[in-house]
Amino acid sequence: MAAVVNDGMPHGTSTGNPAANKASGLIDIEWSKTWIMAVELMEQTLSEKSRKYVELRRDAAHQLKNRNKPGPIGWVDYVQPRYVEWFCYRYGREINPPTKQAMTAWMNKIVYTANIARYEILLRGNIFK
Repeated sequence: MAAVVNDGMPHGTSTGNPAANKASGLIDIEWSKTWIMAVELMEQTLSEKSRKYVELRRDAAHQLKNRNKPGPIGWVDYVQPRYVEWFCYRYGREINPPTKQAMTAWMNKIVYTANIARYEILLRGNIFK
């Protein structure tokens, strides 16, 4: 036999309505689907340099996930030398490392482009059926 202590205070973080919980979960899934589609569409429009930058940015997110270097400084320190090394190898010439501000601006532009692509997907209606 189990004992339950009732102190009069509400507990839990979910709503008391299971249907509302299910609807909320489905909305999150639909949002994720459209975001993934938008990112895939956006990546098709990127230049080779931008695609490499996004690839390195993703690698940084995976590599730094469990380290104590969160935020922009952590990923910039990871991406910056690898991007310069790739650029020198690919194009046969050296470049100055991009600044933190430049790299953050690149990322913001890419995310903005993905948001526009997502908006276009949503305008077309439900394409998941």
